[in-house]
Amino acid sequence: MNDVKQADIELVTNALTDFFNNASQVKNFNLTELTNFMEKIFKQAGYRELPEDLQNNILIMHDYAVGDFILITGVIREIRRLYPYAHITLMIHPKTLSMAECCPYVDEVILYAADYKDRNNIAQFYLPAVKSARELLKRRIDVCFAFTNYADSAFLMYISGAKTRIVRQFPKSSDVYESYAHFSNIVIPLSFVHNADCFMFFVECILHARVFNRELEAWFTPYDITVAKKFLAGEYDNKPASVLSHMSKNIDKLNRMATRAI
Repeated sequence: MNDVKQADIELVTNALTDFFNNASQVKNFNLTELTNFMEKIFKQAGYRELPEDLQNNILIMHDYAVGDFILITGVIREIRRLYPYAHITLMIHPKTLSMAECCPYVDEVILYAADYKDRNNIAQFYLPAVKSARELLKRRIDVCFAFTNYADSAFLMYISGAKTRIVRQFPKSSDVYESYAHFSNIVIPLSFVHNADCFMFFVECILHARVFNRELEAWFTPYDITVAKKFLAGEYDNKPASVLSHMSKNIDKLNRMATRAI
């Protein structure tokens, strides 16, 4: 990853803090005012300079649970195929950690700090997002693929400093339409195909590349596979209790991974 001066990170995060401290009502702040203000700061801190390799550092964002996460496994594989030497960071919701950490196509997995109730209410999420931005700013993200659904993700994508921010289009009637329209700079046209195909369209439309394989994947630890085989073979007398036991072990695992959350 590119070297980043701590002074550049402080410049960006201090500017964000100042902006919200000066806002009369955070929940009603103007998105255009924020982006106009922050673009000057990002340029000053060097986050809008294009590197020789435009995809040196890639951020892939996903903000929901396992079922939806599986739908992007194919496009993660395709992005790695197209950029074999890029440093790819996968940012995911804690619910998908046990699967995401087994992904063979990324260099690191980090977690959302999404412990607030309303993910579309900036008054609740802007402070945790600014804290998370400190970690992302260290990476000098060149391209962000946001396979996301919430306003907090759109905001975090923007303040990550990513030069290119790719999102799918949301209907104008959506609660998050304005957030994604303001915080992105490449929007994939609204599609009514299945989400898995819609995400592959990111590769075809933006990267102008052919998709070699449209299959989805799921990644498991050897322990996950062992438990599944025993469960399917009927080796557990009390199946619900066995499942709960396995879930509790995953919760402990998640707690041990908490130090990786940002």
